Amino acid sequence: MHLTNIKLFSGGLRMYSRGRLGLAVVFVGWSLTAAVPSARAQFVYANTVTAQPGLLAYYQFAGTTNSSVGGYTGTLTTGATIDVIGSGAGLAGDPNNQALNLNGTSGNELQSSLTGGVSTAGSILAWVNLAQLPSAAGRIFYVAGQSAVADDFDLQIQTDNKLYFYTDSGGSVSSPTALTAADLGTWIFVAATFTAGGDRNLYINGSLVGTNTPGGHSDSGNAFTIGYSNVFGGRAFNGDIAQVAFFNTDLSAAQIASIDAAAFTAIPEPPSIALMGVGLLVLIAQHRRRSIRNGARLGR
Repeated sequence: MHLTNIKLFSGGLRMYSRGRLGLAVVFVGWSLTAAVPSARAQFVYANTVTAQPGLLAYYQFAGTTNSSVGGYTGTLTTGATIDVIGSGAGLAGDPNNQALNLNGTSGNELQSSLTGGVSTAGSILAWVNLAQLPSAAGRIFYVAGQSAVADDFDLQIQTDNKLYFYTDSGGSVSSPTALTAADLGTWIFVAATFTAGGDRNLYINGSLVGTNTPGGHSDSGNAFTIGYSNVFGGRAFNGDIAQVAFFNTDLSAAQIASIDAAAFTAIPEPPSIALMGVGLLVLIAQHRRRSIRNGARLGR
């Protein structure tokens, strides 16, 4: 727990050495300050994402279409909206997390003002929540990327209901297991990383599900989009997408695992009310005891 004022707590400890009343001050002081966590302590997941190297843009959809880093804007098209507070992935410490809702109509997307930026290495992170399977819709669901002919950088779910990541001229890595109707309405953490000529990796819920060696890749200079490909038409996502992060580095398996774990890292709150109650009871008892003693002295 991050305390916003440690001095008050330390002062209470010094008072404790002078008498029992000091104990009450410690309890009251600690509970009052510890009950208010700092903003940094509340958002473990976002802090973990932004701590990774090479972060170009991070779309959190917290009441805005703009990236929280890099100064990039985001423009919504027809069929794309920022959903209500609490609609996003259930991240620990962030109950107000929001999502980008995409209704599956052609062209529904968020188009970033970020163009290019990925040459020989890159990564994409996102949380997805499908309203429909691609097999039922009869089309590919585009998650995010920078589409380019013969120079792909696309993360998408294809009509076999498997996740694919393309990084070169048609080459890809895919998940071995297809999504099913049981996965609908469920938040899934997906991540894709690559280094041209090195490795190309695909992760679902923090676990590596596919890897191979990609071909070459260069900076396409195309716009980064979420929910729809501006180059390969008809790939409209149907559902919600949240917490989309875009890197020009190949994140490691350990880094992906740490980001996934951060989504479930809860910050325990101290029993602030209970401590405050104990402190107040001690203060009241001390006050009554002194009043009784003073009354007895006056009676003499």
